[in-house]
Amino acid sequence: CPSCACAAPPQHYSDATGFEGALSAHGVTIGQTPDPEKITDTAVLQQGTTTVGMYKSSGTSGELPVSPGSGATQYFKVTSFGSNVDKAVVVVAEPASSPQLLGFEIVPPPGYNAPAAMIELYRFDAAGTFVSDAPVTFEYVTDVPGDFLFHRYPTGSSDPAVVTPR
Repeated sequence: CPSCACAAPPQHYSDATGFEGALSAHGVTIGQTPDPEKITDTAVLQQGTTTVGMYKSSGTSGELPVSPGSGATQYFKVTSFGSNVDKAVVVVAEPASSPQLLGFEIVPPPGYNAPAAMIELYRFDAAGTFVSDAPVTFEYVTDVPGDFLFHRYPTGSSDPAVVTPR
């Protein structure tokens, strides 16, 4: 993609059916936990404002665009998936997609404008077991002015926990 340096060149899809079919081949269905057995290589797929990266390593994700086509420079990059992580899936989407992806709408806390981005991260060890307790390190880069607040939604919860940037 012209505004980012992805770990793998993104495959662009103009229609949702082709995008969903390609994701399914990699064990990914938007809004559901991925099937780690089907993640056999690194691939980045993009359709509209949604980018999905599948990774067969514990390295980095490369830069995944946030709100492509908005004119702003924004990207999300995992710099460390954490220890014992063998496979990972990163979904970067517009916050308006949260009902489809999370099952609820992301509502900003008082004093904050609309959410800037929604990132969903799944990590698995070599046995295919979901990893949720290993620290993850990421960068969120934007030229959009303002104060940002990061939230983490534990699996199955609509109650956010504030993430403190370092």
